[in-house]
Amino acid sequence: MPDLYRWLTLVRKRLDLSQEPAAHAAGISSSYLRHIERQQMRPTRKVLEVLMAVYQLDPPQKRHTQQLWEPSAELLPAQELRRHLDTPAIREHLNRLGLRHVPTAYLDPLATVLHGNPSFRLAFPDLGEADDNLPLWLFSPTGRRVVANWEYEARECVTAMRAALGRYRDTPQARRLLEHLLTDNDFERLWQSTRLEVSYSRHATTTLRPLYPDSTAPMPLSFQITEVADRDDILVATGIYDRVPFGITA
Repeated sequence: MPDLYRWLTLVRKRLDLSQEPAAHAAGISSSYLRHIERQQMRPTRKVLEVLMAVYQLDPPQKRHTQQLWEPSAELLPAQELRRHLDTPAIREHLNRLGLRHVPTAYLDPLATVLHGNPSFRLAFPDLGEADDNLPLWLFSPTGRRVVANWEYEARECVTAMRAALGRYRDTPQARRLLEHLLTDNDFERLWQSTRLEVSYSRHATTTLRPLYPDSTAPMPLSFQITEVADRDDILVATGIYDRVPFGITA
């Protein structure tokens, strides 16, 4: 599970800095830095800001560091979030977009699907067998078969999961999810090889290329992921195809 103290050690070592010069550059004693890295002392916000500058962190790494410094965020169980979303307005929104072949789903921050329309389920077949969780689906046999350029998508997923798991690190949902994902050899490989990489893509568009049954041609699918207004524990994923999927009539 992402942890502030191990993370600060990793980003220091990335620069081939020993504790003494790193502490000197940050204007703190080497014993203070040693106590931080041994989880014997929590840095102040001011010291954290200085360390982030010394370690030359990029914006996503800084955000991740700040979230690891803050207490773990709370996260309601998926079933409770589903009950919150079970309204006529939400159902109408999903149905309306489904009629236009727009895959749409509401997700929790750990990418568990709370509600999705049939078009979304078509884009991610067998999602229910992966506990309705997109990372678990991606690392399943179906995900490997369906997603073109799988290695790239898997790497992107891992770095995004590091951000989400770091923020919700003390919740039982996060711990169960990481334990499950780490049983997959490819996830464990990527988790280790991207230890210093973290991404926040809630407001960015990425492209998946699902392969549909009875069709050998990849189907480009761009997703925009945004937060629900006034909530940071519910996301909306909206997909756009470059053409209507094979086998679906307008």
